Amino acid sequence: MKKIVASFVWITSTLLSFGQSYADEIAWERIENGSVEAAFAKAKAENKPLFLYWGAVWCPPCNQVKATVFTRKDFVAQTKLFVPIYLDGDAAGAQKIAKQFNVRAYPTTILLKSDGKEIMRLPGEVDPLRYVQLLTQGLRSTIPMADLVKRATSAKQLPSKDWETLAFYSWDLDDANIVPVEERAKLLRELALACPEKAAVAKQRLLLKALALHGTDKQLPLKQSVDVFATLVKDNRLARPLYDIVLNSPRQLVEATAKLDKTRSETLGTLTSSLLDAAADDSSLSWNDRLQALSSKYTLLSETQKKAPPSTWVTQVKLAVAAANNAVKSKFERQSVIPSAADLLASYGLIEESNQLLNAELPRAVAPYYHMLVLAANAKKQNKPAAAVDWAQKAYESAQGSATKIQWGASYVHQLIEMAPTEASRIESAVVSIIQGLEPIPETFYERNARSLNRIGVQLIKWNKSPEQAAVLQRVRTELDRVCRKLPPADPARAVCDSSFNGAT
Repeated sequence: MKKIVASFVWITSTLLSFGQSYADEIAWERIENGSVEAAFAKAKAENKPLFLYWGAVWCPPCNQVKATVFTRKDFVAQTKLFVPIYLDGDAAGAQKIAKQFNVRAYPTTILLKSDGKEIMRLPGEVDPLRYVQLLTQGLRSTIPMADLVKRATSAKQLPSKDWETLAFYSWDLDDANIVPVEERAKLLRELALACPEKAAVAKQRLLLKALALHGTDKQLPLKQSVDVFATLVKDNRLARPLYDIVLNSPRQLVEATAKLDKTRSETLGTLTSSLLDAAADDSSLSWNDRLQALSSKYTLLSETQKKAPPSTWVTQVKLAVAAANNAVKSKFERQSVIPSAADLLASYGLIEESNQLLNAELPRAVAPYYHMLVLAANAKKQNKPAAAVDWAQKAYESAQGSATKIQWGASYVHQLIEMAPTEASRIESAVVSIIQGLEPIPETFYERNARSLNRIGVQLIKWNKSPEQAAVLQRVRTELDRVCRKLPPADPARAVCDSSFNGAT
């Protein structure tokens, strides 16, 4: 395992590779001993908020943010106004810090007061200019997000800028920080109804977001939400500030309207498809967003249509992928765009083209082990179990970073158990390799690491159907127990370690 100083040197070298000006101008804070206390002390002393970036080297959307936001001059200028913390998920103690701030998904960016209260959780999917604008609003705000939500839902008048802060908050990455996941749709409905008409963009966003979450909302969708959706899909100019919602949730939006009016829903589905075509052709959008538009368009097809997509759509996809592959030069943006393009090709049944794209990218990819998992998924779709398992193994063996290694190991074990369940010795070898790579310190058994280990345990218990398999399970439990016994008995991490292979879900 990497020592703290080594982890920081590795992260710093990663930052340097973005370009000298980037590394020179953004003074990312160093994480000492798996703690952010020094950064908070600095923020308090300088009377500044903190900007926490939580990501990973391999993560496609993280690389998109790095390539399109962190390289902007206006963003770099903003970093002088706060204390920026770069928290890589593989840094020492990072997973424990993630639990402290309720962050799970990569990337998550949060603006915090120096006392730790959250001002804003920024959405990485919005366009870079809007991201910088939202950050500017957050820097001017003195109200923690939790307090802002209380004010908004208690009929207190708020300025339009505060409503925009609420509307653009990254609700999908909230992780129960503000509201439990099961109550998110209800809250967004309340906010949408409370938002005044004068805060037009904010109200549209809240209404549309509430509609997109219809699947977890026990009530019928708001007619106002459907009316806003209908207005937007007819006018690309009006839809532009809400592209992130439309591009990520088109099927949910269309299905929600069917609860009120099925005929209208069918019409809106057709209009949404046309809007996504316009987004795919919009050169002002990133290539990642343009490919996402075509991927989202595919979700509007019926299950029967998905088996044989329209030939014109297939041609459109091929041309878009080729154009993106030629146009995107930054290796960091390519780490986001190429997997998206490969997934898009595969969804349209063009798996060999997807494989060719990924294999060509491996030698120059920022994190080729991510692409290998996509190749494993493609092999599974092609009913090639041996190839799927081999790619998953290559991905695990080449993965870099402590948390990433455990996560990729869990994926490898999953592929083995699903695709090669009779290879007991290979499964045992894979699990033992993961366990032996665990550093026996409490910080190891938090967040992604804990969830990955638990997944392995659940998979092994489901696989355990013979005396041979039972013997494997017993041996790997014994191996894990050797690690667990090195942890302090009273530390919560000990209980997490002890329970990892007991079958809890």
